[in-house]
Amino acid sequence: MNELQRQFFAEAEELLESLFRALQQLRLRRSEGRMRRDLTGQIFRYVHTLKGAAGAAEMEPVRNLAHKFESALDGVRIGRVPLSDPLLDTFEDAAYAISENLAVADDQKPPAETGDLLQRLRDFAASGSEEKMPYLLDARSLLPGDIAAALSRYDERHLGEVLAEGARLFIVSANFPLAVFDEEFRALSARLAKDGEILATVPGAQLVGSGAITFRLLYAASGVPADGLRDTIDQPAVTVTELERRQNAPPPSTTGSTSDTGERVAPSSPVADTVRVSLAELDDLIARASELFRETINTFESRSGENEDDAGTEIRTSQTTRIREQFVELESRLIKLRMVPLAATFERAARAGRLAARATGKEVVIEITGGEVAIDKSLAATIADPLIHLVRNAVDHGIEFSETRIAAGKSGAGRIQLSAASESNRIEIFVTDDGRGIEPAQVGRAAAEREIIADASSVTFDQCLRLIFRPGFSTAEAVSETSGRGIGLEIVDRAMADAGGEVRVRTDPGKGTTFQMILPATLALVATLLVRAENNFYHIDARCVVDQGSLAVNGSDSLRAEFEWRGKVLPRIELKDLLGQTNGQSTNPETQQTKSFMVIRNPAAPDRDQANDATTAMAEHTALIVDSIEGEHQALVRSLGRHAARWRGIAGASELRDGSVALVLDLGKLLELSSEAGIGA
Repeated sequence: MNELQRQFFAEAEELLESLFRALQQLRLRRSEGRMRRDLTGQIFRYVHTLKGAAGAAEMEPVRNLAHKFESALDGVRIGRVPLSDPLLDTFEDAAYAISENLAVADDQKPPAETGDLLQRLRDFAASGSEEKMPYLLDARSLLPGDIAAALSRYDERHLGEVLAEGARLFIVSANFPLAVFDEEFRALSARLAKDGEILATVPGAQLVGSGAITFRLLYAASGVPADGLRDTIDQPAVTVTELERRQNAPPPSTTGSTSDTGERVAPSSPVADTVRVSLAELDDLIARASELFRETINTFESRSGENEDDAGTEIRTSQTTRIREQFVELESRLIKLRMVPLAATFERAARAGRLAARATGKEVVIEITGGEVAIDKSLAATIADPLIHLVRNAVDHGIEFSETRIAAGKSGAGRIQLSAASESNRIEIFVTDDGRGIEPAQVGRAAAEREIIADASSVTFDQCLRLIFRPGFSTAEAVSETSGRGIGLEIVDRAMADAGGEVRVRTDPGKGTTFQMILPATLALVATLLVRAENNFYHIDARCVVDQGSLAVNGSDSLRAEFEWRGKVLPRIELKDLLGQTNGQSTNPETQQTKSFMVIRNPAAPDRDQANDATTAMAEHTALIVDSIEGEHQALVRSLGRHAARWRGIAGASELRDGSVALVLDLGKLLELSSEAGIGA
């Protein structure tokens, strides 16, 4: 892949996200004349840009799709092709096909088959009628000759629609100095766009040697008199003339198909002025910034002399604090450059769900919350396919047909919710449906039929929830376009293992199912307490620590399982025991040591409400005993990747100022494991 193609893929991804959003808005607001025109124009520009960029990058399948897509859109723009549900479905299919072709091209695979889709686009582009609107000739006769002659077919359609909506027509004449023409024209266009629409722009008569440029705008607005428009513009270089409508001009439409809310879609470019940097380069910058911070602080502190007075010490401490704060801010900003909102990934999954619903004939509403949660770009790519499979699985296996839902006392339309939450150095993503839930008996029968298990009656509820992730397992009776091959949930499970995360399932038969993906953040800046246990250093999320202090203990104290704190008796556990570091040597009861304690707020597990979950036995707070607390840190936490699954209770690792590595603990998981094993009880 050459550099031009790499740039095309990055640009096309942003264009497609904007295209999908505009298509969704067009489906929802096609009855609003002005919004429909704005959105159709936006979609046409996105597809046209995709076509040109794909041609330059020699991506012929994408260019061909975009060309046929553009032809059908052009028919809509000029009013020859009516906007309908089948046409909107075809437009969404075309956008999805472009996305799929980009994906296979990026993986250097053969292009996806699009023959049927291309034929549908051709059919729509060739459909409709070239006949003009019956009142259009009368409307054109209202205009000055030069403006009428300058109208394109699209402008004619636009003029006919605004007249049908009862808009008033104006000629706005402007005369601005050539040096500031661009700025003044943009300002005038912005003011006019607030209340109406610019239908056409033509040059005006130019005075020789005037140093000015003149032009005239054909402008339409509803409910705005000429005097009010002049007051709004309030520029001496601009004049406004209203065109009188004849008695036989078309009346405002009463069908409700072209209502106008006055709201306008901003015609902004989907590709901002950005510079694209690879994740590898960003990662290297973050690592170098972290290394530079350590070396700067170490060098700065090594220069402090033994004879330094109090004033010098105070100055050095203040300088060190400022340097630390600036480096922390720099690292934080560099990390944010790697992050992308989950909204785009959620939208892709939602689109796949809508296509699956259409293929199965089910009525499904897909809701998105938490799209603002930021996730590392590499993690977003990792979860994209698993998320699509979970949504498709919810449509095909979870959501019932409307008649079944109504008979069960539910609404006719099923609901699927995609949501996300960020907790310290991990991301949690949920796919929830209000469908039939998972029936253990059905799972057991399907597993027995496929000889995965010998006896269906011996399968427990928890085992059922794990069986559905087995390769080749499916409860579908036949293979369909969306499921039945037993690979969807296996892909989810494998992706979570590769990312060092896990997937959990909660279900209520007859009411719905929730799939939860828990992922460690690839890179995060976390406020931690650095602690020592058995000569090893560990980071603990500072947000979990409610209180801390020191205490004197002897051998008999170390065996106690309780800790008094603020009038409460808390469970007590030593970090070395929690980590399985007990060396088996007993401490002399007469020997007294100074240790540190932290009162930890136990992070609530997402599935804590299930009766068979061991976390329900966990206390709200726990006293954690460590050898020492070394102080607060801003730790640059790196994920352990796929190895994280092997080290349960370890959230990542961070490099200390001396170059050594300290593990970052997931106290929620460690306390859950200790509760299951009976440690500290």
